[in-house]
Amino acid sequence: MLADIYQRKFTRLGFTMVVVADGSEVQAAIHEHSPNLVLLDRKLPPGDGLDILRSLRGQPETKDLAVILLTNLDPTTEERAEARALGAIDYLIKEHVDLNTLALKIKTLLGSPVKQSSTRN
Repeated sequence: MLADIYQRKFTRLGFTMVVVADGSEVQAAIHEHSPNLVLLDRKLPPGDGLDILRSLRGQPETKDLAVILLTNLDPTTEERAEARALGAIDYLIKEHVDLNTLALKIKTLLGSPVKQSSTRN
């Protein structure tokens, strides 16, 4: 699964990534984990990523949350414009975006993650 590849890559870079495969779980995961950024797919059953983005923008606690649409659906000009109007930082097509380029974009947007130190007993 592609999400597993993303999760491994971003974990190696020091980011924490939570994967949600069901659109109905997105808002609960956001409230539980308070992310700095959401990579949102357009195809997220039972709904659509743009519907989820609209919903996020309608809530005070998520109205300014950074969102990048990352999908296989090639958008129409209107869909891309709507995503931008809703505050999406970008609309990326998975097959056109290299994972390292995406990682660089996210590191530039968020800065380098703070690595947590671990101790051994």
